[in-house]
Amino acid sequence: MNEKHRLKNQKRIDGIVLNPLLPTEFFSLPYDERVIEFEEYFDIPMIVTMEATSLEPQKFYEKKALAANPPRLVLSEQERTSQHKRYLAEFSEKYPLGKKFCVFVFNGMTEYPLNLLGEYPVTSQAIEIAKKYKLGAETS
Repeated sequence: MNEKHRLKNQKRIDGIVLNPLLPTEFFSLPYDERVIEFEEYFDIPMIVTMEATSLEPQKFYEKKALAANPPRLVLSEQERTSQHKRYLAEFSEKYPLGKKFCVFVFNGMTEYPLNLLGEYPVTSQAIEIAKKYKLGAETS
C-alpha cells in the first residue's frame, strides 16, 4: 500500500477521517483482496464530500446498481438531459451548500466496498453520525 493511502496519513476532523485518499483500484478489487490490503480501514467511518457536478464515487455505485437492475427502457439524450437537470435542482434544494457529506464505512456489510451510513447537508451532521457509529463499533 502506498504510504499516502495509509489510514494514519489521512486528514481528520474530530477524529473522523475526511475525504480519504484511496487508490482507484480500491473500488474494483475483489472483497477478499480489499480486506487484506485495507484491513486498517475496516470498520472505520469516513466522510466523503461530493458535489453535484463531481459525483465520481457515486457513479461506481450507480453502475453496479444498473448492472443488477437494468432499466426497462432506454432514455433519449433529451430525456437524460432533462432528468439530469431535475437531479441538479433536487440536489441544490436538499444540499444548499452545493455539497453533500456522505458517511461511509468499509465493513463487509454490503457487496459494495463501502457501506453508506447516510448523506448530510453539513459536515457537523456527518461527523455526529460517524462518531455514533465509531462509538458503537468500539463498544461492541
